Amino acid sequence: MGGWSAGLDFAATAITCVLIGFGIDFFANTSPLFLMIFLVVGIVGGFTAFVRTAMRLNRGPKY
Repeated sequence: MGGWSAGLDFAATAITCVLIGFGIDFFANTSPLFLMIFLVVGIVGGFTAFVRTAMRLNRGPKY
C-alpha cells in the first residue's frame, strides 16, 4: 500500500501542476510557456514528495 502512495503522490503533483500551467496558458494566450514551467515544477515537486514518502516508508512501522 505504501508504494502506491509514493507513486500517486508523484503523479498527482505533476498532473496538478500541468493543469495549472495549461489553464494559465489558455487564459493568458501564452501557449506553451507556463505549461512547460509548471511541468518542470510539477516533476520536481512530485519527485520531492516521492522521496519523502519513500524515506518515511523505509523507516518501518512505529511500535
